[in-house]
Amino acid sequence: MSAAITQSRQRSPVVFAGPTDAELFGLEIALGKAVAGGHSANVKFYYDKIVVLKATGTRRPGTKRSFTRTELIELKIARAYLASHGENVRYLIGERAKQIASETQKRR
Repeated sequence: MSAAITQSRQRSPVVFAGPTDAELFGLEIALGKAVAGGHSANVKFYYDKIVVLKATGTRRPGTKRSFTRTELIELKIARAYLASHGENVRYLIGERAKQIASETQKRR
């Protein structure tokens, strides 16, 4: 009986869990859209949110959804922007525009 009481009193250390992949991916997609659209206020907003989230802890898996090709390009834009790769950002913005155009034509 005393072993059961001792076991119930032992607690695991509390570890603050960082952001989930879904949270970061959502913000990175929004940042990619803002960079591609030239919305500097939104770029600063999403950039700051991503930096704060990444500083809170290690990333946890947590997305089960699939992404569209445009969203994947927007993720790449955001990551290139975060890494200060200007040439890659410009190239990927062009790729995003091509992808959106091809998706628009497929719908017609």
